[in-house]
Amino acid sequence: MKIVAFGHSHLSALSRAWKEAPIEGVDMRFHRLNGDGFQPNFEDDRQDRRLSDATADRIARIIETAEPDLCICAAMGNEYNALAMLEHPRPFDVDWPESGLPAREDADLIPVDLMRATITRRAERGALLFWNAIAAAAPGRAVLVAPPPPVADEAHIRANRGAFGERIDRYGIAPAATRLKIWALYSDILADAAERKGGQIVHPPAECLDDGYLGAGYRADDPTHANPAYGIKLIAEILDRTSHDRRAA
Repeated sequence: MKIVAFGHSHLSALSRAWKEAPIEGVDMRFHRLNGDGFQPNFEDDRQDRRLSDATADRIARIIETAEPDLCICAAMGNEYNALAMLEHPRPFDVDWPESGLPAREDADLIPVDLMRATITRRAERGALLFWNAIAAAAPGRAVLVAPPPPVADEAHIRANRGAFGERIDRYGIAPAATRLKIWALYSDILADAAERKGGQIVHPPAECLDDGYLGAGYRADDPTHANPAYGIKLIAEILDRTSHDRRAA
């Protein structure tokens, strides 16, 4: 079985897992979309943002040449953290009772439909541009991977600040429940996009979660990413889901 995986930083959990625990009979190749051969990722004008010709053409060529049985998209998984991680100068929360998560009493409540529209617009200008290109080049063989959920433990985030650095001290960390709501909305948007293109969405493996958040044993040494142990579970989840669908077909 041949698998080609494209992605940004969240691809590392998968590629590092594969180095540690390759699976016999499976050939898995990884392509970092922030690598030189894909730059620049985007082209912008006043009206629109789209994949650059270099990125779109290389994705298509890789898939055409490799003829994979499966293509994985793990692009721009930190998009939701750009909205969710840091406390806003004017604190907010998502008014979403159906989520089962508490709403803040010390913050402005944003209607869930408005937040969904905001996140959708962000995803359509980012991760979904890559997904659309991959799904078009590998119809019926594409899998969109949802990013890992947030880390609830602020001590872990403060000890492993990563790209957020000094901004954590300047702004503070948004409450875990708010971050989880934004992640859940983002994941729903990805699932809708996958279905529209005839692909699949693969969510984080249940055993990697703790009350919906990323479990302690599956965190990388930074605020947002998962580690190879998570990657091993995710690869198994992808193979299980897709093999089931192939048998059903």
